Amino acid sequence: MQIRKIFTIKRIGSLFLGVLLVLLFFSKTIYTYNMPVATAVSPQNGKLNKLEITTGIVEFSETIELYAEIGGKVEDVFVRDGDHVVKGQKLIGFSFDEDIARQKIKEIQLNKSKLAVDIENIDMKLDKINQSMNQLKTEAFEQGTDYELSELQKQLAKAEEEYAKLKLLYESDAIAKQELDNAAYSLDSFKRKYADLQKSKQKQLDDYLREIAALQRDLKTKNFDLSGLALQEETYRKTLSDYSNNTVILAPENAVISTLPVKKGQNINDHQHIASLGTGNQYEVEADISLDNNFTAVGDIVKLSNSSRKLEGIVSKITPSERAKKVTVSVTSNEINRGETFEVRFQKESAVSYTIVPNGAINKDSDGYFLYQIKRRDGILGKEFYVEKLRVYIGDSDAENTVIVQGVTFFEPVLLLSDKSISEHDVIQIKNEGDFFAD
Repeated sequence: MQIRKIFTIKRIGSLFLGVLLVLLFFSKTIYTYNMPVATAVSPQNGKLNKLEITTGIVEFSETIELYAEIGGKVEDVFVRDGDHVVKGQKLIGFSFDEDIARQKIKEIQLNKSKLAVDIENIDMKLDKINQSMNQLKTEAFEQGTDYELSELQKQLAKAEEEYAKLKLLYESDAIAKQELDNAAYSLDSFKRKYADLQKSKQKQLDDYLREIAALQRDLKTKNFDLSGLALQEETYRKTLSDYSNNTVILAPENAVISTLPVKKGQNINDHQHIASLGTGNQYEVEADISLDNNFTAVGDIVKLSNSSRKLEGIVSKITPSERAKKVTVSVTSNEINRGETFEVRFQKESAVSYTIVPNGAINKDSDGYFLYQIKRRDGILGKEFYVEKLRVYIGDSDAENTVIVQGVTFFEPVLLLSDKSISEHDVIQIKNEGDFFAD
């Protein structure tokens, strides 16, 4: 009977312990069911890797621009855009009216004569002003012995002497203060007159200099125009004397036709642009990058690629515009063609290492930026994890990471991702707990 009683007590105890374990299991399950499940990450030392990918179109770096020396009519166009041509190859044939060319020469000669008269008049004005200026800048004037200045200097010296004498008399109570004040007023008057005369002569000198500068600019412009007219006259005379050779435009060297803005039957004017030719194996690829791209610099090596080829280029120019930055990439190649499109990769690794975290770990509120730092403590059901806000100052960033300038002093794990929204002091489950916390 006693044995049966003991056995019953044991059974009850075992049952109670089992129920307790079951309740404990379900309590922990219920407790953790609604907890956010988070992925942790640790700040680390690393370098930023900036990358921006865009596209650009190939253009020639070196071009030859062809212009019609005199007006005429396009009779033939022997080439098309994109054609490879060799030196001496026919490009465009045209005709011109010899009478019009001779009339043009007469007009040029008349304009040259007018310009020559204008130039002569300017030279005469310059000579006259220089004479007046030299007279104003004589040695006598520079030494203050000009008549007007000389007379004023004498009067000024006399007034100074009179004032000094009266001052001594006043100090010895021999004269009234009014008499001394009158002498002082007279002295100040002479000083002002002397200063005004000096200013007047300097102003006159400055006016001469400004007039000379304006005339010299005008003279330079007219001489430039005269040289241009002389060149035009020479061109027309040469064209008339060698009519047959000037009716066909030839390729000046081996090149590719990049622009051909004329067509058969078209009338063209003097000095009208008729063709552009790309030469050599130097090309430029123009691409747009974002305004906030501050890592791309002149001299950087960039990678270019399309379905046909891969090559490298060098950033030669960066020009900011309203919505983007225009980047010119210089490329040397014997394979690519004008108009070809390339994907351009602007990529650069930072020169130094920083404390970095993934971009997803950065949070922001009204007080600034922060990380959710993961902490561990003993809870009612064992160890548990919770988060606290860690205020930080951030720096530069790339597509994946952000620099932490200040705030992280040791590398405790921080929250990266969570399946639910998180607030400070929330208890969480860590999906990758084993990476940071040992049992």
